[in-house]
Amino acid sequence: MTGLSWIPCPRLVALGCSLAGCALPALQAQQTPDLTWPAPSPIVYGAALTALQLDASSTIPGTFAYIPAAGTILPAGPQTLSVTFTPTDSTDYTSATTSVPLTVNQATPTISWGGLAPIQYGTALSVQLHAKSSVPGTFVYSPPAGTILPAGAQTLSVTFTPTDSANYAAATATDTLSVNKAMPALAWATPTPISYGTPVTTTQENATANVDGAFRYSQPLGWIPKAGSHPFAAYFTPTDTADYYSTATASVTLVVNQAGSGLTWPAPAPIAYSTALSAAQLNATATIPGAFAYTPALGTILPAGPQTLSVTFTPTDTVDYSSSTV
Repeated sequence: MTGLSWIPCPRLVALGCSLAGCALPALQAQQTPDLTWPAPSPIVYGAALTALQLDASSTIPGTFAYIPAAGTILPAGPQTLSVTFTPTDSTDYTSATTSVPLTVNQATPTISWGGLAPIQYGTALSVQLHAKSSVPGTFVYSPPAGTILPAGAQTLSVTFTPTDSANYAAATATDTLSVNKAMPALAWATPTPISYGTPVTTTQENATANVDGAFRYSQPLGWIPKAGSHPFAAYFTPTDTADYYSTATASVTLVVNQAGSGLTWPAPAPIAYSTALSAAQLNATATIPGAFAYTPALGTILPAGPQTLSVTFTPTDTVDYSSSTV
């Protein structure tokens, strides 16, 4: 028999027996079980050990005791798993141990960042930089807070550095922010009223903008508006049409008052009682066409003493000129 040795039988020796082959078998040594345990695939930090990693096997029945045990969460880095196998047949087999390497990779933090509402050009970045992570750490944004982005679709990025840099890797994320064009801000004070006959100048056409550009007005310089209220528009085209809407408008109302008639009437020379009023006394003039109505009327004979003569002038153009009395 393989693995056995033969020794002389003491009883037969005592009896003088010397038969060849008279022997008893010695006790056989315990065998060490064969264990099979392939190195497990890498896992990510945060994943608990399961039967996927703790899967050693043997050709004989028995129990496995793993270190670390199932459910353990190992730190990131190279780790060693070990197992002790206790065979059910502890008479013929000894316990056995073995180990395998396991790589625990760093976990990548989850970054949540989205729902960026559009902003208007000229608005500095602030509340848009609000990314969050599943673990503590610090965020570095590009572009940083306070940056004023040009109009259009802009890409924002963030780099997250976890506080636990041993078990977590740095992570990055991006988001898109829509920057709408801005409307230039125009200012135009209501012009002081003018009188009919006064041409429009830069005193009236004096709108301003908060950015560089050019103005065009609904009426040209030198225009003489009729008496009344006139809506006045200004059209502004910014130099920077990439960030500002191409045209902005403003409006005011220009009040044009009626002009005077230029009525003049020099005091007439004294006359003698019984002299009828004539064109020598009733000789008022105006700078524009119209009609004169005198009181007292032409041909009246006034009593002796100081008298008051009056005239009311009604212009032919009653829209642009006012009536006058002297």
